[in-house]
Amino acid sequence: MSRRVDRERKRLERIHHRRLREQAERIKECVERDACDHPDCRYFPLPDAAAELAEWVLEILDDEKSESACAFAGGTDGTRD
Repeated sequence: MSRRVDRERKRLERIHHRRLREQAERIKECVERDACDHPDCRYFPLPDAAAELAEWVLEILDDEKSESACAFAGGTDGTRD
């Protein structure tokens, strides 16, 4: 892959991860409130499940970020080649 294609792919991945993180944080904030402003809310009936899902997504995104930092440093285990 050319460097330009690789940079563009990484840029799109960062945008995608940022959007996923924002959505997960919105869901988490929504279910943490005591009352829901929307009568047809799909998260409020199961707040514990929605909060658990949001936490799981955020953990995965954090793990991927740390793994990609290690990969950027040279190897998947954090060591340089």
